Amino acid sequence: VVKHPSGFYSDPETLGYSVNDYIYKEYKSASHKMVLTGRGEKLRPYILKMFKFLHMPEPNEGLILWPGTPRIKEYKAETISKAAKTGEWSEIHFYEDREDWLSYAQGVINSTYPNIKFVPHLVTSVNDVKKI
Repeated sequence: VVKHPSGFYSDPETLGYSVNDYIYKEYKSASHKMVLTGRGEKLRPYILKMFKFLHMPEPNEGLILWPGTPRIKEYKAETISKAAKTGEWSEIHFYEDREDWLSYAQGVINSTYPNIKFVPHLVTSVNDVKKI
């Protein structure tokens, strides 16, 4: 296993320059769009610039970046939970490339909001849409 070098996720050069067509189609068709990432606030202007470069509409429910604490998986689950608390959704789709974080968020939402259908999507590759 090769770990990312220190600072990998805070370097704007590590942002992707393409979209997963399947996920992008789902994103465009969703009425409530949120991008929730483990990238830090320092990258906000670069991510917004990337939205423009990709001709991707900004998320109307927010671009939520990790503030540094708590751990990323807990922050993501907490953020999704806060959104669920508004009562605006009966179904939430969460796309995540870490299976343990996806499972954790699913457990939090299912136990806290059993009336909301939580649909987890494990993203395994930009090109491998069949596994999403």
